[in-house]
Amino acid sequence: MGCGPSPYPHTGRRAGPCAGGWRGASSLREDSNLYGTTFRGGAYDSGVAFKLQPPAQGGQDWTETVLHSFGSTGRDGVFSSATLILDTSGNLYGGTFEGGAHGVGTVFKLTP
Repeated sequence: MGCGPSPYPHTGRRAGPCAGGWRGASSLREDSNLYGTTFRGGAYDSGVAFKLQPPAQGGQDWTETVLHSFGSTGRDGVFSSATLILDTSGNLYGGTFEGGAHGVGTVFKLTP
């Protein structure tokens, strides 16, 4: 599920199903993309992990890619609550507030 470009990529303000509000700080990788999470929004309204790619030229919209929509299964985490951590291989690590095997959150790894 894509949310389309945000008119305010630096603030996280969105409308409709993507109005989730960013959680934690965004992480900037060497590829100049920003990575982050939202608490709500996405396909299951349980938050998403996303990538924002800057425009090639100033004045254009950033490109948003949803990397993962939380809440797809009972064991999937919901409501991401932390800044994403990047490792040297490009993997992203984070945590969720609820969900998982016991309903008390998860730690996850994403490979974009």
